Amino acid sequence: MLQSIKEDHLDLILEWRNDLSIRHLMINSHKISKTDHHQWFQKYVMPKKIIGLIYSEKKIHLGVVTFRETDKDILEWGFYTAPVAPTGIGTRMCTEALNFAFDKLGASKIIGRVIEFNDKSKHFHLKLGFQEQSSDLDAYQRDNKKFNIYNYHLDKEHWNQHN
Repeated sequence: MLQSIKEDHLDLILEWRNDLSIRHLMINSHKISKTDHHQWFQKYVMPKKIIGLIYSEKKIHLGVVTFRETDKDILEWGFYTAPVAPTGIGTRMCTEALNFAFDKLGASKIIGRVIEFNDKSKHFHLKLGFQEQSSDLDAYQRDNKKFNIYNYHLDKEHWNQHN
C-alpha cells in the first residue's frame, strides 16, 4: 500500500537513503544530514512539488517512491526499497506507484534516469515496460570517472496495454 510520506516517516527513510547499498547508486551519492532531509521534506514534499510516497505491506514500511513534474503531465520518478526488503517488493511497489501516477496524478509519461553502472535499475525499467529514450554521455562524474545517464520513458498507453 502506498501512502503519502509524513514527518514521522522521515527518520526511517533517511536511514534507508543513507545506507551505502542505496546511496552509491544515486546521482547524489553523498550522505544526507537529518537537517537537510527535513528541509527537503518541508521545501518539496509538503507543498507537493514532489509527490513522496512510502510503500508498506502488512503495516511494515518497505520502500519509497517520488514523482516530480518535469513538464505538463510528465513526471520523473525515483524509488528504492528498504535495504532489508524481501525480493519482489520493488516490482509490487513500483507497479502500484505507476498505476497511481497514471490514474490518480494524471501523468501521460513517466521518466526514469539511471546511472550507467546501475545495471539492476536499467533491467528493472525494461521489465516494467520502459524504453530507453536517450543517453546523456559523460553526464555524471564520480571518483574522477565519467558515466553516462540513461533516460527511460513509459507512456500511459503502453503501460495500460501491458498491465
